Amino acid sequence: MLASQLAQLEYANDKHRSGQASKVDISIEQEIECPRCHDVMTLHSEFDKLGYLCEECEFWLHLIH
Repeated sequence: MLASQLAQLEYANDKHRSGQASKVDISIEQEIECPRCHDVMTLHSEFDKLGYLCEECEFWLHLIH
């Protein structure tokens, strides 16, 4: 499921860069399973970063760079 959401985000980002922006409905889960330790990762945002953070193993999964 996460790969599908990442593909949607990349597609929307490419469309925006090329000037072909259109309304794309993208759903982002608040929590996902950590691929490293299988604990819960929560959606976090910083100034220029959006991604999931696992507080157990401190793994950060970037959605947009």
